[in-house]
Amino acid sequence: LRLTGDKGLVNMLDTIAPGKARQGARTGLAKAMRLLAKQMKAQVPTDKKRLKVLIGSRAEATKKDAFAAKAGGAVGDAYKAKPRRGTKKRGVGMSGKNIHWLMVGTKDRKTKKNNGNRGKIPASASSDAAKYQQIVPAGFAAGKDAAAALVRAEITKALEKAKAKDGK
Repeated sequence: LRLTGDKGLVNMLDTIAPGKARQGARTGLAKAMRLLAKQMKAQVPTDKKRLKVLIGSRAEATKKDAFAAKAGGAVGDAYKAKPRRGTKKRGVGMSGKNIHWLMVGTKDRKTKKNNGNRGKIPASASSDAAKYQQIVPAGFAAGKDAAAALVRAEITKALEKAKAKDGK
């Protein structure tokens, strides 16, 4: 996301300490990732709504002057989450540790001991696999403009607050 345009905002950035702008950007980025995660959850097929708990977001400082944010399957608290499941289901089930099986697919898998076939989840084939692989891209596409506006608004709010404080 890039902040451009608005001459007043650019002028404020020049006159106010860079820490205030960075703080506003970090808050805005965290809020934007939560918004994108919400949009991604909206893309989950209704028959698999329990998988929504496996989509989350995270924002963290990476270095002194940098930070990173991420949204998607098994991100943040969603990594530890386990959806409710029926009592008659077999197998390991979906959790934050293996949701990527549905989102990106798997190769043909076999057990090491008996060479037993465990099958594969197709990467872009039929109905179900294609639905899951579109959760993240479709959610991002649906929310990217709103997320950019949210980041811009948070930076503006932080700068205006700092300017008002300096002006007093």
